[in-house]
Amino acid sequence: MIPPEQQEELNALFGHKSELDLADCVTRFLTARARKEEMEAGLRQSRLDLEAAEKALLVALSAAEETTVDFRSYRLSVAKSRHFALVPEALDSAFTIRWIMRNGGHDLVKRSVDPRQFSHFCRALAEKGVVLPYIIREFVRTVIQVHERKDENLKKPP
Repeated sequence: MIPPEQQEELNALFGHKSELDLADCVTRFLTARARKEEMEAGLRQSRLDLEAAEKALLVALSAAEETTVDFRSYRLSVAKSRHFALVPEALDSAFTIRWIMRNGGHDLVKRSVDPRQFSHFCRALAEKGVVLPYIIREFVRTVIQVHERKDENLKKPP
């Protein structure tokens, strides 16, 4: 049995008043964990499906010699997606930390550098014309950008 003061905390967490015992809590935990794993697996599969569909669309657009297509209420266009990352040997180097700090990335440096924030930081610097040091690699990927359109008279793809 759960002590009354902790029972109140559980009631607040679950949004109702009931007598919960250890078995109930374990069951809820395992059920929630299984659901989370299922959803994460579904999300991983959705990412793979989206990547495959994007590749197929890029091939189709290239074959049609098009870079933009209007479809229903969307405009899809080919774009370059730029990402930056440190080379593995530069992850914890003093040079890397100094370079990031000198270029205004103070908020990036904690115990480690978040890869997404670092990529955005480097993209912004590159767009300003800052020459990135040899320790940074740029990865450019062709992607599809989706823009919702309001125009009713959209041309249909061939």
